[in-house]
Amino acid sequence: MGRVRAIEQRRWLVRSVNLGVAGAVDDLGRPVQTVDRGDAVQSLDVRPKLLGRQTLYARLGDTPALALLLALVGVGVWRRREGIHS
Repeated sequence: MGRVRAIEQRRWLVRSVNLGVAGAVDDLGRPVQTVDRGDAVQSLDVRPKLLGRQTLYARLGDTPALALLLALVGVGVWRRREGIHS
């Protein structure tokens, strides 16, 4: 899920955990470095890029999908009231 979030937001993801897999994912969802559970590592050597701009999804969120949903519901209600059937 973290890889999908990194792609969606176009941001690097660096994950640190007590149990499981730790690592870094770049802004395209590609694993850069991972550390599996049980591997002895002192630190991750990762230098993520700092990106300044936001993606379209980060700016608008789910608003376009909700607007489309409301438009489709409105068309459905209008067609039902007018008695228009395909």
